[in-house]
Amino acid sequence: MRAFQKIALSLLISVVAFSLFALFAFSGFFSFIESNFYDTRVRQQITQRLDLAKKVVADYQKQYFDRFSRIVGQDSVKRIDIVNQSAQDIFNRKNLFQKLLADYPGILFVRFIDSHGNIHYSTLDSDVLSRSQYQTVYKTYNRADPNAIYSRQLESTSSTDAIYIEPKNGRLLFRLPWVGYLGTVVGSAVFYVGIDDLQSYLVKKGVIQPGKNLTIVGSNGFVFGKDVGGDTKLLAEIGRDWQTPQATEGGGTPVASQSGGGKLFLFSAKAGALGYIGELVPQAEFTLSRTLQALLSVSIFLTVFLLIFLIFSLR
Repeated sequence: MRAFQKIALSLLISVVAFSLFALFAFSGFFSFIESNFYDTRVRQQITQRLDLAKKVVADYQKQYFDRFSRIVGQDSVKRIDIVNQSAQDIFNRKNLFQKLLADYPGILFVRFIDSHGNIHYSTLDSDVLSRSQYQTVYKTYNRADPNAIYSRQLESTSSTDAIYIEPKNGRLLFRLPWVGYLGTVVGSAVFYVGIDDLQSYLVKKGVIQPGKNLTIVGSNGFVFGKDVGGDTKLLAEIGRDWQTPQATEGGGTPVASQSGGGKLFLFSAKAGALGYIGELVPQAEFTLSRTLQALLSVSIFLTVFLLIFLIFSLR
């Protein structure tokens, strides 16, 4: 048999075999691959990303709390509540906080608030009522921030560190106990950090792709994946899902339908004091795309053709 006859016969048999495969594939074979292999692999990748996200968020919190603890432990900071301030303490505090804000641009400002709601120190000029050489008078906390939602938690003498989410302002509040010069807890040292700082850290660590946003979901946590910053209805649905007793890690919970068709699935993981961190995944991610189906079909066709041609060539 001549070479062109072998090629022609191999091609004919391959076309017939491929036609049977195509009929079989689009009758359920691709669905079988999706449900038993592709879907499982996609879910594993999502779980791995969420596991990484939990670790990265925990590291982020620890680094900032360690950094802020060193600041709060400085002698000049402990003496913030002294009425008559020394020039040296004022100078040291100014340099300390100027360097902190310069070294870490994600930190927006700092406040020291006592248990009665009085601000004793702030890096925000708008908090200042009057200033002299040795004394600065600040507004009360409620006057400085009339829309504050954590007054009770911050006007506290608790000795426990805490972190809170301010969804409206897009901020994280790192609260540390402020121990005064007498050695007792006077109130709270509050470090305000922009949510963009956490987003940049997650991008740097490979959790979020560059250009994707981290969106605050009320005070319940954060979500990434699909950009949903303006979809208040979807954010409310995610928040309700995280507030229910059935909210668990893992997921694949359908939370909404997209305008172009298909559902959005929410995968969640507990991120410690920050609540939940979730990823929104379109339904299309769990199915073989037309490109993958075509690539698989072409690969099978070429494999059958070359195998048959090889058999003819060995004869």
